Amino acid sequence: MFFGNIMLLKGDDIMNYARWATKEEMLKFLKEVDNNSDIKKSGIPMGYDKNKLYIKDDNSHTIIIGAPGSGKTQGVMLPQIKLAIKAGESLFINDVKGEILDEIGGELKNNNYNIIALDYANLEKGNYYNVLTFPYKLYKNDNKDKAIEMLENIGYYLLHDSNDNSDIFWENTAIEYFVGLVLYLFDKAKEDEINLNSVVSLSEQINNSKENIIDTIDRNSSTYQYLFNTLGTAPETKAGILVTFNQRIKKFATKERLSNAMSKTDFDMTNIGNEKTAIIVISGISSYVNNLITILLDQIFCSVQLYGNKNERFNLVIDEFDSLLPIVDFYSKFNYARGINIKITAFIKNFTNLNNVYGSKNTELIRMCFDNTIYLLANDLYTLEEVSKLCGNTNKGPLISIEELKTIDFFNEVILVPRMMPIKTKVLPDYEINWNMKKESLELPKLEKNDIKLFNIK
Repeated sequence: MFFGNIMLLKGDDIMNYARWATKEEMLKFLKEVDNNSDIKKSGIPMGYDKNKLYIKDDNSHTIIIGAPGSGKTQGVMLPQIKLAIKAGESLFINDVKGEILDEIGGELKNNNYNIIALDYANLEKGNYYNVLTFPYKLYKNDNKDKAIEMLENIGYYLLHDSNDNSDIFWENTAIEYFVGLVLYLFDKAKEDEINLNSVVSLSEQINNSKENIIDTIDRNSSTYQYLFNTLGTAPETKAGILVTFNQRIKKFATKERLSNAMSKTDFDMTNIGNEKTAIIVISGISSYVNNLITILLDQIFCSVQLYGNKNERFNLVIDEFDSLLPIVDFYSKFNYARGINIKITAFIKNFTNLNNVYGSKNTELIRMCFDNTIYLLANDLYTLEEVSKLCGNTNKGPLISIEELKTIDFFNEVILVPRMMPIKTKVLPDYEINWNMKKESLELPKLEKNDIKLFNIK
């Protein structure tokens, strides 16, 4: 059966056997949009017919399985992003190579987006982003509990090492120590002294001082509680905690250009949900950037939750999701996201990678958070077997075999959505769609060198 240029193969109609979805079944949940016109809501294209795209425009989350070379950027990512721009929706984009910004930067500017670009690939242009600015604002505006919760998450994202098999005590206590140091700065330092370099400097000052700083802090304070397990413990234990802390924090505080880019924040995190915003992270190949992306995502969730989402929808388009650190309390965040109009599209290479990051138990929970699964290509047996099993069986065997999944054509997709038979479809690549958009370059502001201010305990 054909739906425009999309081939929908109708399989066995025998009860209890799998088959491919029919045209009529697809039309029940897909929205027809004209790619030349403005639209009310965006979505991921799941079919086409001349100038018409057929999209799923609800708030459900989608996971995309696309190995390198699968065509995910042209087949899914760019069309989804351009539809979001046509709908005037906000965007977060993990743009690994910078190719997305090159494609849409001018269009974002022409559509009056608040553009926040963090270019970690070269650190010469873009916006400044200090991970401590937002929790500092919360702390100073009588939301200390939320600020401390955020600091605990930041400490985890900065100090967690999934490759370290030593006792988790050292990492957990180092995270507590980090939170205590930052809280001390929040109480004592000037706003322009709040940065990761100040955190490292404060730790050095405390541990080189003859005075035990813990004795000068109110015992009932949160700062005391977080610092005590390090500063109030036996010298040998303290030394082990400090080794863990120093080894892991310094990669964010010893790189000159990174420290400069993280010395301040030049955008308002509290308002990102209330104006048309595009946050684009050019991550490049540096591994530390994955830590910062996860912190930023965590803060986006918090900002939209606390300050609202008047722009209706915030799309999180997360490439390389299976390379990021595990998101703290991901199950609650992902499920809560729909209620605050956050829509998540996560791109992974395969389920094996996801297992390596989250563990098999949490990977199952992750997959439950995503209503829609789109398969483009995978090269590992586990993913191929999983997708084949999820599609079900006919009376003659699997609806789609491992061999068919391994050799699927470019821009052909297998899609799984709730309460529907599996879908086999073909989509148009972005370069074949007439968007009526001009590709114009976007000149990013230069990152000027700052005099990084450090707190002095004396």
